[in-house]
Amino acid sequence: MKTVTFCLFLSAILLISSYSQAQTITTKPLSVTSLCPGTAISVDYEITGTFDAINQFGVQISDPNGSFGTFKYLAYLKSTKSGTFQVTIPEDITPASKYRLRVIGTSPFINGSDNGSDIEIFSHPKYQPYLYGGEYGDGLLTLTNFEFDFGYNFDLYDLNSKFQCSWDFGENAQPRYFTGNKTPKVKYSTPGTKTISFNIPAINNCNWSASDSAHLFVVENSCLVKIDSTILIDSTTNYSTYDKSNYTIDSSHMHQIWIYPGKIVSGYFYAPPFTVIMEVGSSVSLGEIHKSVFYLKPGASLTSGRFTKCIIFISKGASINLDRKNPGDNIFIDCDSIEVDYKAAPQSGKDLMISLGYLSDVNDKTNITELKIDPNPANSTLNIRYSLAAANNIKLSLINQLGYELVLKNGFENDGQHVFQLPVMNELISSGVYFIKLQSGSDIKMEKVVIIR
Repeated sequence: MKTVTFCLFLSAILLISSYSQAQTITTKPLSVTSLCPGTAISVDYEITGTFDAINQFGVQISDPNGSFGTFKYLAYLKSTKSGTFQVTIPEDITPASKYRLRVIGTSPFINGSDNGSDIEIFSHPKYQPYLYGGEYGDGLLTLTNFEFDFGYNFDLYDLNSKFQCSWDFGENAQPRYFTGNKTPKVKYSTPGTKTISFNIPAINNCNWSASDSAHLFVVENSCLVKIDSTILIDSTTNYSTYDKSNYTIDSSHMHQIWIYPGKIVSGYFYAPPFTVIMEVGSSVSLGEIHKSVFYLKPGASLTSGRFTKCIIFISKGASINLDRKNPGDNIFIDCDSIEVDYKAAPQSGKDLMISLGYLSDVNDKTNITELKIDPNPANSTLNIRYSLAAANNIKLSLINQLGYELVLKNGFENDGQHVFQLPVMNELISSGVYFIKLQSGSDIKMEKVVIIR
């Protein structure tokens, strides 16, 4: 009887010892060890021994240094058997390269082995498309055949080298397509609205990706500007706000504003970019000017407390209160004269220009084939030679640097070559720089002349 009792007691001890020592949890190696926040992965584990029916297995992730002194639970699973967890890397996790995972049991409580190798968790890229949105409206400006630096205007920062960005810089761009995170300088051979886009595809089982697009307005690098049929005609002499009350804002289109001769306009540009055509002697004063194109004829005056990313075509005799030696991110183009194509202009605008004596409505075709002046400089008689393709009304004027106009001839002229002689000793003419302006219909040509008394 004692022998039997002893054997039963020994068997119980061996059974308890076997139960307490046999439970193990082995966390298997991961199939990928380079991850990003939000990535879903499978974590396999294998057990030995018997776990209680109330047992739960859990997946822990270590601190960034691989220590489980502090950890986070990623998932729980009520089970007594080997299996697989589906877990997601937390979005708020700190990027690091030495993370570990392990599976633990709760009944009995057992810490399993870790996955056996370091896990790198890298952050999502951050990017800011300065080309669109923001307080200054959609789009940036550049000129044809002008190197444009996207690196400054469309910034991808904290972009992990694991990601590669694919770019499309739009029609007639050189280069048009590019892959990389540091953009090249780009030139455009044609004007117009360009759609710029980029795409950052997902990598390394990372479900993060990004894409975006923006507008770039390419302006013809020319002192000729064509008036659009939808131009906003501004002949006011008071404060103007260019916003939704004036037109329907379309971020993919550069709206035009037409400032008439001698008009004084102050105001605010609500949603640039704009193209502003400033006729002779007009004046515009704005608190701030952003992402807009200006064409300043002789005597035109542009004033602002701040210019940002503007293109300014400026003729002789026009003025602007920006230090041209320190233009910042603005571009200046000097023009001997600024020619305006009025063919598509609204008739109401043409009528007003005609009433002011700046435009003839007889012929909208190009009619002036030649305009030459000699001698230049002149100190006695100035010969003004011009040729017309067809008979038409013409207006021949002398304009000083302030935009004041002396009409020399105004009336009908036959086709062919003509010469007008101007005696510069006239008491109305003083020494200085002037412009000879010849207008036939909507065709206008100008030449600079220096007069010495």
